[in-house]
Amino acid sequence: MNHKRHINSSGKIVDIFDDIFPSSLRDHHLYYAFELSYTLGGTSSTAVIEQRHKTFFQSAFDTHKLNEFNFFNDYLNPIWNVIGHREVDRSWINVSSPLSTYYYHHDFVDVGHKTILYYFKQTWNRNWGGETLFANNQGECEIAVEYKPGRIVVFDSDMEHKPSAISMDASEFRFTFVSQLML
Repeated sequence: MNHKRHINSSGKIVDIFDDIFPSSLRDHHLYYAFELSYTLGGTSSTAVIEQRHKTFFQSAFDTHKLNEFNFFNDYLNPIWNVIGHREVDRSWINVSSPLSTYYYHHDFVDVGHKTILYYFKQTWNRNWGGETLFANNQGECEIAVEYKPGRIVVFDSDMEHKPSAISMDASEFRFTFVSQLML
């Protein structure tokens, strides 16, 4: 397990964890995701009133799906040791293509909430893009986190962020598990 921490000029923290899950569990996550039903669009922000250009697919998780997906398990103990144990508010999977459009947004504006992103593809060519971009309080992008297979990214939910565009050369979809956590 590798851990890196980035802090932007506004003092917001982005924690990056690599190699948390064994390959067999990542395979399970991917195969499980392939069997889900997806709807067009959705939003990770509870503050968004109007949604246009919904060009990605999303599958929301209830408690049953979350248990079957098997993300929250003992392998996450190193993450809880860094951020403290949290309660799950909601979770879902986003699936993006080169035609997907994303905008900077906050997941929650309440201080203390955390968002987890899990990039569970087994392969991804870094030239395909899909990084997650994080802005400071002035809206300037200061941190870019590469979409790396098996990577988990944890950040304050009030931090403005968005996925970057995926190259038209990408031969695969960008799958991301998202979970929002409360104190």
